[in-house]
Amino acid sequence: MPPGARPAAPPATRRRPAADRRKGDGDTATWLPPSREYRGRDAARQVAVRKKYGVWVTAAERDAIRRVLSGCPSEPPP
Repeated sequence: MPPGARPAAPPATRRRPAADRRKGDGDTATWLPPSREYRGRDAARQVAVRKKYGVWVTAAERDAIRRVLSGCPSEPPP
């Protein structure tokens, strides 16, 4: 890799740019994708990334993730 180059983000951490701009600093407890069809996938991806990198969640985030995933029975677990 050339000096000063940054590695590409792992696929699990890539998101839709427009969604990122609207999300700002919101977490799962305060922001979900506007399209309901993406919410389960988004929550599952967050769980997978947080687990991989050992990132903790607040109680409010945990509750929001559980609520979203309970409404997405077809979403495979992370």
